[in-house]
Amino acid sequence: MARCDHSAWLELWQSEAGPLINHGWRLPQITKSLPSPSEQTPQITFFLGRHLKEKALRSLCESNYKGPRRRHAVNIRTDNRTLHALHPRLFADCDPTWQALQPIIEGTRSCHEDHVLSIGQLPSDCSTHNVIMSRLLFMFVDVICIFADDVGGLNAVHDMLSKWVRVRSASSLPLAIRPRVIIVVSNTAHSVTHDILDETDFFFELNSAHPDLLQVFSDVRLCRLPSDELSSEARFLSLSADISKQLHNTRFTRIKNGVMFSATHLSDLFKLATKNVCLSPADQFDFITATRQQNPLDRAFSSHLIDFLRLSGKATLPYEGITSHIASAILMDAYPPGMHCLWRPFMVALPTY
Repeated sequence: MARCDHSAWLELWQSEAGPLINHGWRLPQITKSLPSPSEQTPQITFFLGRHLKEKALRSLCESNYKGPRRRHAVNIRTDNRTLHALHPRLFADCDPTWQALQPIIEGTRSCHEDHVLSIGQLPSDCSTHNVIMSRLLFMFVDVICIFADDVGGLNAVHDMLSKWVRVRSASSLPLAIRPRVIIVVSNTAHSVTHDILDETDFFFELNSAHPDLLQVFSDVRLCRLPSDELSSEARFLSLSADISKQLHNTRFTRIKNGVMFSATHLSDLFKLATKNVCLSPADQFDFITATRQQNPLDRAFSSHLIDFLRLSGKATLPYEGITSHIASAILMDAYPPGMHCLWRPFMVALPTY
């Protein structure tokens, strides 16, 4: 294949039969570019906006920023400065105000293979974009940065968050494993007191309207940018610090819950989650069940376990020895050869297909 510089993580197309999703190439390409994909654990920051978003990307991801990409696609790129780090940083971005589905591209591209799936029946009150955002992308994103100036101000941000909360998350992971939201706003001509009152009203209305907000987002906070008279590096310094802090908090939470996925697992799980949302958009995505699709649990497992406990009881074996043996057998069954890293015992080891 020809050299490819496309950066689209996924694209939404429209066909005569209904909406389609094109994915499956970009994330595996990024995974292969990492020196140790089975050991490195990437983190994804998702930028939502237009002009200000592009300026932020140019500042924060300058090592791999090649200008604006397809407006209708969700793009993803690496921060090349972190390629060899234990936690490489990936930057995804899109324009959330662009809701139109693109006409399907006929034929094949010469540079990469398209993986196209049709999306099943959606609830009448949910748009395709909101379902894909909330029930697919947000399951794999650590931090979401919404640039309020680009999308219509805090009222527009409130509407966006409200729609995603109504759609809800499809993740089976604990509620603590939800993306953290940073709302980015620029300095206004108003007084500091006026800005603080606006922010207070925004959070009050958001929390009042959606008491279940934390079931979709683990944290929502605001970052106010300094004057645009400063250099780009200086202007986005506070945003960079906020993102780093939120990524650190996310790592701690994921490690605590044993779901700090490697790059290889992240890519494969995203592929499985995409199939899940296309087949059944309203269904939950069970991460544990998904990892056993090629290694299904023996249906006789329960009866074998009962027989083992019965025979162990007759033999009056020590309880600690019985439980240790059972735990070891379960782990050996769950982790096929080559599926875990001995130096990272807190990581959940997931199959690769």
